[in-house]
Amino acid sequence: MKRKIINKIKTLAQKISQIKRRYSDTNPMILPSIDDEEINRCSRCLTEKSFPPIPQGYAEFLKICGGYAFDGVQLNGTKRVKEKGSSFILNDIAAETFEMYKDYGEEYELGKSLLWFGTDACGDYLTYDDKTGMYQHRSHESKVHVYFECETFEDFFDKKIYELLIDDK
Repeated sequence: MKRKIINKIKTLAQKISQIKRRYSDTNPMILPSIDDEEINRCSRCLTEKSFPPIPQGYAEFLKICGGYAFDGVQLNGTKRVKEKGSSFILNDIAAETFEMYKDYGEEYELGKSLLWFGTDACGDYLTYDDKTGMYQHRSHESKVHVYFECETFEDFFDKKIYELLIDDK
């Protein structure tokens, strides 16, 4: 199992590097890796308010890329980061999760099992559902409609980001 996780990390790291190289002229926001201590700090912040901790797959992503913003897709890190030379701010996972629950949790009966980790170019939400163990792409209009879901973060990354940006032909 550990070998499979290590292989996926290398694969995900290679994919992020390929995106960075391929789009170097448009400068995607790919933040430096985050260490275990910072990931654990953010997870504690979430669990202290009865939300799920950062799931292992997303934590492994953060160890490679501490946050990502490009082509309308935002994957939050553990800290709020302002892009140099612009007014764009990449939110952090905990703040995003707390805000989404405050704004929509009771209205849509979402509960505290969702971790809100990003958005896409259409304003749709990227979540992790701790009850199902699935990474999800959710509608920005209904919050409860799931367009698709994946069991692993790498599969989610492939479907939502990598396959749309990289043509391996």
